[in-house]
Amino acid sequence: MVEITTTTEVETLSVGAIAVAKKKDSAQPRDDVAVKIDRALWRLAGAVAAFRGLSLAEYLSAALKPIVTREFDDLPKERKAEGETKTR
Repeated sequence: MVEITTTTEVETLSVGAIAVAKKKDSAQPRDDVAVKIDRALWRLAGAVAAFRGLSLAEYLSAALKPIVTREFDDLPKERKAEGETKTR
């Protein structure tokens, strides 16, 4: 297990993740887009992705997919509950 003790180590690992992402020849075409996230979270996510040999986009997509899918599926329930609140 790699222990990260400083932000400099995290930044180095994050840069490594970017290098891995550029070198990796993906069998499946990806349709990645640029997004803005908090810099501290970017550093941590980059370190995890680098440690696992993934691109940052692959890591974040896999981590976010179940959360976003669940919340997307819950939208009709929220909408219905919101409507019930307004009619009372």
